[in-house]
Amino acid sequence: MVRLRPAILGHNTQPAQGENHHLQGALIHTLKVQARAAIASWSNSHSSADLKEASQCLENVYSGNVITVEKDRATFDMHLHSCKFNSLELASLSFGTEVDLQQSPTGTLLISTQLQGWAQTRNHKGASAGGAGLVMFDGSHCSASKQFSEDSWRVHVRIPKDLLRSKHLEVYGHDHASPLDFNPALACGEAQIRWLGLLNVLLCNATSPSQAANHGTAHCISELVLMFALEEYYKSARFITTRHQSVLPKQVKIALAFIHEQRQRALTLGEIARAANTSVRALCDSFAKSHQTTPMRYLRELRLQDARELLRESPPGTLIADIAERCGFTHLGRFSAAYRNRFSELPSETLRR
Repeated sequence: MVRLRPAILGHNTQPAQGENHHLQGALIHTLKVQARAAIASWSNSHSSADLKEASQCLENVYSGNVITVEKDRATFDMHLHSCKFNSLELASLSFGTEVDLQQSPTGTLLISTQLQGWAQTRNHKGASAGGAGLVMFDGSHCSASKQFSEDSWRVHVRIPKDLLRSKHLEVYGHDHASPLDFNPALACGEAQIRWLGLLNVLLCNATSPSQAANHGTAHCISELVLMFALEEYYKSARFITTRHQSVLPKQVKIALAFIHEQRQRALTLGEIARAANTSVRALCDSFAKSHQTTPMRYLRELRLQDARELLRESPPGTLIADIAERCGFTHLGRFSAAYRNRFSELPSETLRR
């Protein structure tokens, strides 16, 4: 394993400048204090100096992984602390030595904030590296390759994908047909400062074993975290946010709701248009303007994403035909072809993993 250095191409490789640099330093210092206080009150703790045991622990909490220690295995000592915070999950993780971590998709959005030491991360969208203040994103469907220095310590905020998906529907008026795809890390600047400030607030309110008395506050903070994640997604994806924030045509909203509620049935374009009380042509024109696709392509993408989630979650031996039927596909051969064209692998390959 190559020793960690900051000169890695990608996001967050340049130090913050001027006032932001001083503000970032102050926020990180406070974060360390808040994190230590919060961790002391969290009841879920796991420690292990055994690589296999530590890997299994991380798999139980997050996802499948491979941990490699090439320098000093004797100093390996994983410490994982976690707690629930409203609908989110918080965690603190350190390894005690330089570690290479190959991580499978987590099925959630994982936001990791480096409190000390160095880290670098790479996914299909690029690579990033940095020290304290580095903010990394792991999408629900993305594998990642990570390296951490011996003194690396970070805090995780885990967001369930269904929660993020429902918030997207609430805010933008439509569901996101495919998993949200994030850049590997936040760039230095205002967004990073905002996140560090928000994380300070979150940890400050997570120092009690039970937030029952502060449920309203915890809910509001969780909502802020969700909105931050969605806003950063649209920035990283270079979407024009005003298009999504504008009011969608009424017939599109009705059609979207109908598609999502009835997507397991054999829907036709005419049936969707009638449900939206509009003509097929008008509906297709509105869909093209608001979603750059057609209603039937949107429906197919939604069904394919449903099938992929079920295949990932199903045990070996599950009949692919049953999953296809549950997701609204009536022809197994066409489903397999569409699935392979969309995800570059057969349904059986996804099921085996």
